[in-house]
Amino acid sequence: DRPERDANNSAVDVDAYVLLDGMKRYIAFGYRLDDETATDAELDYAGSRLKFAYAQQINALQLKAQVSLENRDYRNVMESLGEARRDERLRAGISAAMPLSEHFSLNGEAQYADYASNLASASFDEMIYNVSLAASF
Repeated sequence: DRPERDANNSAVDVDAYVLLDGMKRYIAFGYRLDDETATDAELDYAGSRLKFAYAQQINALQLKAQVSLENRDYRNVMESLGEARRDERLRAGISAAMPLSEHFSLNGEAQYADYASNLASASFDEMIYNVSLAASF
């Protein structure tokens, strides 16, 4: 519905895992570089994201904690700001997955997100909660 937001995006994403007890307990690190060119030049940006996760399986319960830090530097001056937009994003969360049977699991997640930007409408924080029933065959 907003053609000015149509964009081409390219990214390089690298992840590394340190297995402490196979996939039952591990640490993961990641880094991502983004480049996006939108129909509206004010929305073109380059960005990067650093992420960290720790996961542990206790009996059948899989627990995971993760945090990510992202920045976006917009390449062009936004008319409404009089300068280029800059965003910093922090996301932190915990999740749990519990198998109910061979094909079904119950998943839960709580995540905090803090978005800071020099564009007031893009600066906010939120808590996100999610509970889902997953099926795999």
